[in-house]
Order: sequence, then C-alpha cells, then structure tokens
Amino acid sequence: MEFADGKVQSKEDRIEELRRLEKAIGITRSNPFRTEDEEEFNEKIAEMNLTDMQALAVRAGVFPSGTRPILRNKLKKAFHAARIGTIASQSRPVIDPRSEEYKRITGQ
Repeated sequence: MEFADGKVQSKEDRIEELRRLEKAIGITRSNPFRTEDEEEFNEKIAEMNLTDMQALAVRAGVFPSGTRPILRNKLKKAFHAARIGTIASQSRPVIDPRSEEYKRITGQ
C-alpha cells in the first residue's frame, strides 16, 4: 500500500501492515509457505538447502523429488498457485438469484 504522505515504507513496514490488515479482516489461515510476499519467498528458498526445501515441499503438498533447482521451480509454481487461489478466489453470490431482491437489484 502506498500513501501520498511522503514517508518511505520499508519492506518490514509493508509486511507489518499486511499482517495488521489480515488480522483486522479475520484471515487466520496461513499458506504453507508462511508468506504472501514473492520477494520474501524467493529469499527464503534461496537460503534453503535441499533438505529444507524438501520439508517445505511436503508441507505445501508438492512431491519432494529432484535436484535443488528442480525442487525450487516446483516450489515457485506451487507458491504462485497458492497465491492465485487465495487472492483471486471466486465467491458465491450472497443473494439468491431467484429472489425478488435479486431481480430488483439487477433490474431483471
């Protein structure tokens, strides 16, 4: 989130703001990667050895096979799939499409 107040927001400030917002709207489920930030995820897996990557793969539901570069690519794909699933998930309509209220709102 960027503001026009002249303050420079550090990465830690952004992460803290995201955690505060998640808590405010009631997001309690954490993805298996423990972050939603792509930069932070890339830094984490760059520092991991093969055993750590395999443990993360198991936690994320990815088959932990292959060399370190292959496993890194599998984890990146799974991370992107998890982000897409949590950020852009489809929601169900709150109102019944057969109701009079629905017809009134949509003009049908």
